[in-house]
Amino acid sequence: MAAPHRLGFAGGALWLGLAGAWWAGVLLAASSGLSVPWAVPPSLSHALLMGFASAPLFISGFLFTAGPRWLGLDGPTAQVLLAPVVMQVTGWGAFVAGAHLDARLAGFGLAAVAAGWGLATLRFGALVRRSGRPDRLHPALLCAGCAAGALGLALAAGAVGSGRFNLLRPLVHCLLWGSVAQVFVVALHRMIPAFGGAGLPGEAPWAGKPGLIVLVSVTTLEAALAAAQAAGLPLPRPLLWAAVAIEGVGTVLLGAIVGRWLITGRWSIRLLAMLHIGFAWLALALALSAAAHAAQALGGSGLGLAPLHALGAGFVGSVMFAMVGRVSAGHGGRVVAADNWLWRLFLVLQVAALLRLVSALWVGLQPAIAPWAAAAWGVAVLGWAGRYLQWYGTPRPDGRPG
Repeated sequence: MAAPHRLGFAGGALWLGLAGAWWAGVLLAASSGLSVPWAVPPSLSHALLMGFASAPLFISGFLFTAGPRWLGLDGPTAQVLLAPVVMQVTGWGAFVAGAHLDARLAGFGLAAVAAGWGLATLRFGALVRRSGRPDRLHPALLCAGCAAGALGLALAAGAVGSGRFNLLRPLVHCLLWGSVAQVFVVALHRMIPAFGGAGLPGEAPWAGKPGLIVLVSVTTLEAALAAAQAAGLPLPRPLLWAAVAIEGVGTVLLGAIVGRWLITGRWSIRLLAMLHIGFAWLALALALSAAAHAAQALGGSGLGLAPLHALGAGFVGSVMFAMVGRVSAGHGGRVVAADNWLWRLFLVLQVAALLRLVSALWVGLQPAIAPWAAAAWGVAVLGWAGRYLQWYGTPRPDGRPG
């Protein structure tokens, strides 16, 4: 209980593994001809659990580990996260049970999750207000992204509990872009030097407030557009072309980040490779969104869930492996590096994300590909969660507290 990251990350690792195993089991049952009862539509249950069961817990652990340092404050103990983590971990258990048995139970579970994330956000917000640091932009943006996520999950809880499932898809799209992805982008902007020691040479496209403002603006725009389209709202053609232009700027910025990393030749630093592969996924998600919006402006159809899976499975999954691994090693008294085990699991995760993207782009192949994508994802996250849960339950190798 001395280190907040242990408690938050343990909850996140637990539900990352459980969610992956749950969905793989659901697909296995379906392919075997077994009937699985559903009180909440399976696609929406999948979106909520896979998208938000683990990320808020990892974010909570990160906020109270790195946040106090950024704010010039003494770090709290894990006691500050005990109630929020318990509420989220148990809430997701109730949601899974309710998704199969009773939508009201699922809604109650989501409400507990939202309350837990909201409580963690309020406590972090108190640290931001108490800090005397003149530059609190990153912590403030993190707080805003978490507040949006807690509010969105509260709305989702109401929609699930009342049976208004038509509201869930817009909420999922909005939350993934406007909360989870935005928080990861802000955290990465602040943390990137920690991944490469003194940082990467020539990081002008990413460094400074202009790059941060551009990417936060892009994720906010994507959240609004994705929610509107998921809700079936018509978007005027000028707005679609404006979105294509803004998404193009974001894609170019992220492409420049990945390109500069490739030019440096520092490919042997695996944590940096994991981080920049995540950036490449975010660039791909924006490029797919731009292509979809351009096609719609020309009177065609979009690309379905392809941009969302590039964002969720590709970007969030890759960066989560890198960031949580970096913080867990650095604050756990271990070597800050991606060893062979972590690197192989990361590569399996890439296969899973690619398969899921292909199945989203070519819907006719989905019945054949989706089970393999779920199996690969399950192998990656269960192996990853097993390692780090062991770390969080054992003392630091150097004997220091934390």
